[in-house]
Amino acid sequence: MRIEIITPTETLPPLEAGALDVPAVSGRMALLPGHQPLVCALEQGRTILECSKGRAVWETGAGTLMVHEDKVTLLVKSAKQP
Repeated sequence: MRIEIITPTETLPPLEAGALDVPAVSGRMALLPGHQPLVCALEQGRTILECSKGRAVWETGAGTLMVHEDKVTLLVKSAKQP
């Protein structure tokens, strides 16, 4: 699935991932390809992508996640790799 991370100051290059683990306000949430459409609130924390080249970890700020078809968009206050 295609992952897009957007902050107020930048749009990161799209990433391809086989799984995504995010810090949802209601608790950790894992997403796989083919997930049902979804909009949820995110809290600040660690976002983990399982990519073909291995695991990519991002520290993301609070924001919103949106899933539509095989595209996941994270609109967050900040994003950086530790």
